[in-house]
Amino acid sequence: MEPSALTLLARHGATRANEAGVRIGLSDEPLSARGLAQARSLASAVRATPVRAVWTSPLARARQTAEIVARACALPLHESHDLREMDYGPLEGLSDEEIARRFPEERRAWSGEPTIAPPGAESIAAVRDRVVRAIERIRAGQAALVVTHLVPLRVAHAHYGGVPIPLTPSVIAAEHCALHRLSDRGLERL
Repeated sequence: MEPSALTLLARHGATRANEAGVRIGLSDEPLSARGLAQARSLASAVRATPVRAVWTSPLARARQTAEIVARACALPLHESHDLREMDYGPLEGLSDEEIARRFPEERRAWSGEPTIAPPGAESIAAVRDRVVRAIERIRAGQAALVVTHLVPLRVAHAHYGGVPIPLTPSVIAAEHCALHRLSDRGLERL
């Protein structure tokens, strides 16, 4: 990886749907009480870093998290549509168990091949392309925190770490508001 600005990444705080184990994709759900507390903890962690800007997905859960961090740290907040979560299409609002039961063939194909997606859903490769595009723009600027979602974090880890694109299971923590540093090994938990 070429020298560039420090880039930290974090998943948004938890929502009620996350707590219920449901894939919410592009649904615009706000943070739960637990998610709000997680965002405040993330802000405390970010204060101890040289971050000079916060970037976020436009979805409410990420934007709320980023707003809490930006306000607490007196940092400018920027939004990028490319940082949004995967579009799950007809799988939106379902748990992994429901997806496996109702869409077994689509799940197998989707899990094994990054360019394939169920009809109406986004492929993992498409998510990777837009997320990497956004991160490269951000890395060209000042040290920043990127608040995004689970699949974008996983594809960033795969791309920058040179590992296969993961869908399940992930080699990075799916923990809400955990802080990661982008490196040539992918995402490293701080």
